[in-house]
Amino acid sequence: MSRKVLSIVDEAAGWISIILNMENKQFVLTSVSYTTDAIGDLVRWGLQIAAGAAQANLTFDREPAVWRMHAESLFNISDGAGAVQISVYEPADIHAPTSEDDLVFRGDCGALDLSAAILSEAKAFLDKPETGWTTCPYPKSAIHALEAALASFAR
Repeated sequence: MSRKVLSIVDEAAGWISIILNMENKQFVLTSVSYTTDAIGDLVRWGLQIAAGAAQANLTFDREPAVWRMHAESLFNISDGAGAVQISVYEPADIHAPTSEDDLVFRGDCGALDLSAAILSEAKAFLDKPETGWTTCPYPKSAIHALEAALASFAR
């Protein structure tokens, strides 16, 4: 059984890690603060990828720094077989332009595999009462939109 392309791990109250598994490489984005809408942002990023966006960007707070993730389509996913290249950046200075960010990970994966993993992991995380998810509204609309986008490829 292959590993999920993306997993969410609860670190402690208010903090998660996001694990990326791509091309036999693993990278862990540690100390992502979910006191912001990190899970909702991740789901909306997955929706952009599933919907075939040429590019999609996401920034996570990790206090006092950030993680920046960039997805770039490698080819058209309209047939459900597309791929994305994921780049993760760790800025030396969060106020510096993104062009100065340090690239810390890059990998390719199936666009729909990534979006499905995001949906599955987000729902599992948000549906656990012990996570204490109370700071931000449950991203119900984003989850339903991502479910619909993924379902359109199952037909």
